[in-house]
Amino acid sequence: MSIKLRKHRLKIVFLLFSLFSTALLIRLSYLQIYKSSILAQQAAEARNYYIPAEKYLRGDIVDRNGKSLLDSKEEPALIVVPSMIKSSENIRKLANILKEDPRKIEEKIFRSKGMSYGNAPRVIKYSLGSQEKSTIEKEDIEGVFIVPIKMRYGPGSLARHLVGHLMVGKGVKGIERIYDVELTNNSPDFFWKVVFDARGNVIPGLSFKKVLVKEQKEKQILLTIDKEIQRIVEKIMDENVNRGAVVVMNPYNGDILAAASRPNFFQKEIGKDDENINYLNKAFEHYYPGSIYKLVVAAAALEENIVKPGENFYCSGQHVFPSGLTINCWNEEGHGNLTFNEALALSCNSTFIEIALRLGRYNLFKYSKKFGLTSDDILGYPLPEFTPVNIDYGPGKVANASMGQEGIRVTPVQIAALISCIANGGTRVTPRVVQGIVDENGNYTKSIASNVSGPVMSKENAEKLQKMLTEATLWGTGKNAWIPEIGAAGKTGSAETGATDEEGNSVLNAWFAGYAPLDNPRYTVVVLVEGGKSGGTSAAPVFKEIMSNILKKERE
Repeated sequence: MSIKLRKHRLKIVFLLFSLFSTALLIRLSYLQIYKSSILAQQAAEARNYYIPAEKYLRGDIVDRNGKSLLDSKEEPALIVVPSMIKSSENIRKLANILKEDPRKIEEKIFRSKGMSYGNAPRVIKYSLGSQEKSTIEKEDIEGVFIVPIKMRYGPGSLARHLVGHLMVGKGVKGIERIYDVELTNNSPDFFWKVVFDARGNVIPGLSFKKVLVKEQKEKQILLTIDKEIQRIVEKIMDENVNRGAVVVMNPYNGDILAAASRPNFFQKEIGKDDENINYLNKAFEHYYPGSIYKLVVAAAALEENIVKPGENFYCSGQHVFPSGLTINCWNEEGHGNLTFNEALALSCNSTFIEIALRLGRYNLFKYSKKFGLTSDDILGYPLPEFTPVNIDYGPGKVANASMGQEGIRVTPVQIAALISCIANGGTRVTPRVVQGIVDENGNYTKSIASNVSGPVMSKENAEKLQKMLTEATLWGTGKNAWIPEIGAAGKTGSAETGATDEEGNSVLNAWFAGYAPLDNPRYTVVVLVEGGKSGGTSAAPVFKEIMSNILKKERE
């Protein structure tokens, strides 16, 4: 090879080397001058992990004033960093404290379904007990940390049967189930930041600091419930009603201001002793209404003009049919001579059987439908179809229906709507429990309007019924519901359930449904006490206490 050719090749090699060196220099300069801060941040982020600071990433359920009904609380949660668990002895210690199988603890820390978690910190247990927390802190196990995590439900949560609950993070009952899609949210408000060094160890001074992700709230379900009224109702029920339901309603638009059911349960403890927990929302369940149904009979009789308030009747203590069938009045000695007004105030069975027979099966069904007793509609809360009024043919069937027994089954919410219609002067209202869905900016993404469908009875006849209900609480079967200086109007009911107690006595459901104040009524309250003695004895006093406390709170 000639010297000239060799020199030419050297020049080419040198040129290529110069170009490569120049490109490398430019790249390094670019990274050091223009990208240094970004690269430094990326390097730091590669050593950071973020743990959601709340267990369930869901929107809130709030009352009519935007106050949460969930009582969400931060509780201590156990976090384990896999790379820092150096020995099986630490796993055994942890398992012993948590009273779990060490193999299960190991599975939770290191892998799921055969796949490794890597070094990502793991939440091993939410809501540590005070004893567990104290022992873990005392043991000081390497790689084990305790930080507060926000739980969805706290001990002060309200309207639990209405709100419902979750299973594995998914709504399965109540509002949680109906609005599961709208409430689901994959972005928490806060994270706990965990910083690792190159060896996979947590850097204490930089770790477990709360990082704000967003300041705006996610979608919320806005209810018609009033939190303060709901709290009053639940407190009084806990003191007086072991089994039953209470509904408070605005008599002019059908808004449900409180809905409570007993026995209660705690949403956070779902799965523990489930057989002893009653998830039924009894405010929405169907029961025989007993003498409460006499209000429908009375309204129909007035509207059809087949009876006058001052008309006289006679009660001997029983009603005897031409066939020989006998149905007793609750007062076995009989009420004697009494007017229509007095018959309602004293809840005379014999009188209302006679009136119902005048009306007939068709009219009873017609007015049951008018007053909304054949529909379970609750705006914002769809329910399965049910046939609550199914009166069979024959005088005996009509008679039993007039007393709210055979063929008539209604919910406390339906009774609240019935009483509201009388209280407001004869206008039917449709119960509503959800106002709508509100987005993160406080704007409605879905609005559910109230529904006032118009008069179902004349104002004149509504006023006649109001007078009758006032007499029922002044001196009739509902006198234990009377509120001094304010007054109250309402009707008692004592419905046979078909069951008997240990002594062979019939088990009754006790009702009281009424409103207050007498002038310009503001609240309708329905009380159902399962296994009560009578409506006047067991339910009327509960109505009085609830209504008195609501009106007192209103004046404060």
